[in-house]
This record gives sequence, structure tokens and C-alpha cells, in this order.
Amino acid sequence: GEWVEAEKDLQAVLTDKQLTGEANFWLALVKDKQGKDSEARDLLNKAINQNPEYNEAFEQYKQLATLKG
Repeated sequence: GEWVEAEKDLQAVLTDKQLTGEANFWLALVKDKQGKDSEARDLLNKAINQNPEYNEAFEQYKQLATLKG
């Protein structure tokens, strides 16, 4: 539920090239929870470019109780 803090932390991780895909994935989930659909889709597309499995995982993770709130 601390989406602003999560966003700041994930933005910092984006500088690590080894974690960029994963950080974009999680940041897309945060943006989705903030109602920023366009930004979420852009970030998810960046993540998918690094790992296509993020596409299916995104829909699954959105349904987790901890991310629904």
C-alpha cells in the first residue's frame, strides 16, 4: 500500500542494468495500482523486451491480495 515509497525505491534500482527488467516489471505494477495505466503499459513493455514471461506474470501478480489493496 506504500506505492509512492515503492516507486522511489524501484526508480533507484533502474540504474542497475542487471535488474532493469525486473524493476520495470514491479514499477509497472505500482503504476497500475496508482491508476497510471499508460505508464504501467510502457514499463511493462520494457520489462517484456528483456523477458517475455513478464507479460503473463503481470496479470497474475495483479491478482495477489497484497497488490489489490
